[in-house]
Amino acid sequence: MGICPQPAARAWIDLLQASFIVYLLTPWHANTGKRPVKSPKLYFKDVGLACWLLPAGGKLHAIEIKAGVAIHPYCLEGLKTFTSHHPQAITGGNVIYGGFQSQHRSDWPVYSWQNLLFKA
Repeated sequence: MGICPQPAARAWIDLLQASFIVYLLTPWHANTGKRPVKSPKLYFKDVGLACWLLPAGGKLHAIEIKAGVAIHPYCLEGLKTFTSHHPQAITGGNVIYGGFQSQHRSDWPVYSWQNLLFKA
């Protein structure tokens, strides 16, 4: 199981891991049956790059990435929780998912990874 089912994204993540820019933290749960279901988290090791990605003023733009092709209300819970715990640190957020259609849900825009891929 990987963080992303798309081969191109997986290849980029592998490259970033090999160059020690990011670290893929595998999930831990006391119930070993739940470990394969939980998603790994991607952390930046390169503090300089992480700081460069921060906009001026040190505010964060949160991004939640979902591998599924459907967006459900619970997909936004991570952003809602982070915002409620750190309201001064965040300027906004987005959800990127494996579906085909970008949309706007409650407080957060939801983008298809395919739409982002073809804009570049």
